[in-house]
Amino acid sequence: MSLFRHKQMGAREIVWLLRQLATLVSSGVPLVQALAHLERDCRNETLAVLLSSVRARLQTGQALSESMQHYPRVFDQGLIHAIAAGELGGMLDDTLHRLALEREKRLRLQGRVRLALMYPLSILLMAGVMIAIMVSTVIPAFGTAFAEFGKPLPAATRRVVSLARFLTESWAGLLAGLALTIGVLRRGLSRYPGWQRARDRWMLRLPWVGKVVMQATLARWARLLSLLVSAGVPLTDALDAAGTAAGNWVYRDASRLVRQRIRGGMSLSEAMRVSGRFPGLVVQMAAVGEASGALGRMFEQVAVYNEEQVEQSLAMLACLLEPLSLLLLGGLCGALIWALYLPVFEIGQVVT
Repeated sequence: MSLFRHKQMGAREIVWLLRQLATLVSSGVPLVQALAHLERDCRNETLAVLLSSVRARLQTGQALSESMQHYPRVFDQGLIHAIAAGELGGMLDDTLHRLALEREKRLRLQGRVRLALMYPLSILLMAGVMIAIMVSTVIPAFGTAFAEFGKPLPAATRRVVSLARFLTESWAGLLAGLALTIGVLRRGLSRYPGWQRARDRWMLRLPWVGKVVMQATLARWARLLSLLVSAGVPLTDALDAAGTAAGNWVYRDASRLVRQRIRGGMSLSEAMRVSGRFPGLVVQMAAVGEASGALGRMFEQVAVYNEEQVEQSLAMLACLLEPLSLLLLGGLCGALIWALYLPVFEIGQVVT
């Protein structure tokens, strides 16, 4: 167990495990033999050790969900609740398939986000490299050449030369400070829930970006809630697991409040409406699901709708960021060149 205290399994390894295990179980292979087969075929040493440990616990009489509970850094509560419900209902293979599908969709959505940001970020990185080269080599040479003529430089040129001199002389300290700041932020965000809550609240308040973050969070929340409710997990337990899996402390806290209000006798849709964190459409579909007894199907539609909205927003973001990043790159380089060549005409007059 100590092997997994500090090392969290990658999402792709978990998807591979769920998909392969679902295929073997649905083919009639006993669970212990299926785990042994996956252990032999696994190329990830850490995952192989995990499978061996889970298989050993199964051989002592524990259920699969009980065995997985010993590794909370690897298997989250939503996954464990769903597998436990699948075991009780005799549909473990179907539950594993649906879990694998849910994780695959989550990974695809994350991949689309990275793809949408990759091109503009690469342009900004190129701009940073070009500016660093100009600051370290080109601008100091211009500053030396201008100083030889003994004529006062324009204000814009002086500021650029002074900034270049400051960056050249202080780059080590600036990089050390930046690295220290990033390290403190990463440590704080990984260890302190208060920092995580502040970050998530701030992200949701950002113009336009906050809406995309909310839609992506709701998609994860609704998809897992649909899976758990359809598998027969009690709604209060499903809300707790879905809130954790949403990946956002604001919606994690909102899910806990909704669960408390349901235990107090309030309906799901009313509790969601009172929380103030769920759009009217989501609340309305929850009400329809309660009335028709099809909560799982309604939340599946909520997840699909929000995923489509995120994809459209990301496509729009990619279309906007590409010209904006190019404009920023051209603007930065143009401003530097303008500031450097501004005194050239004055220098020409001095020479004349």
